[in-house]
Amino acid sequence: MHVVIFSPTDSFSAEALPMLDPADRVTVVRWAGHESDEPGRIAVGQGTLSARVVAAARGNVLIRTVVRATPLDTGARFWRATRSDSRVRDAVRTADVIVAPERDGGYAAWAWRRLAARKGRELAVVAGYPAARNTIEQSR
Repeated sequence: MHVVIFSPTDSFSAEALPMLDPADRVTVVRWAGHESDEPGRIAVGQGTLSARVVAAARGNVLIRTVVRATPLDTGARFWRATRSDSRVRDAVRTADVIVAPERDGGYAAWAWRRLAARKGRELAVVAGYPAARNTIEQSR
């Protein structure tokens, strides 16, 4: 089984999915800057200008809400970064389950599932580790 986790903040640890066998593969996709020497981690880059605009909007609820409805939204930016990385495309191509433990990974997971469905492939996508545990158990 191949599990792909869209976790921009790199929040995955093996304890989150304890039912995985040593033969199972886990790929964590995260923003660049979260350093890790572990295999199975793919860091995607984020644009510095858009990251600065989003960071500046964090202090104001109204501006932050408006940013969520634009292409500057961190979820939309994470989706574009994953879409443009060939390593992520290869990982999704072989994935059995995509897990989105964070809001910003949720949009990317949903978009990848939609893309797979257009190509006639059924891809399990879940939000959160409890749902992932349930889906993995049911698929065994």
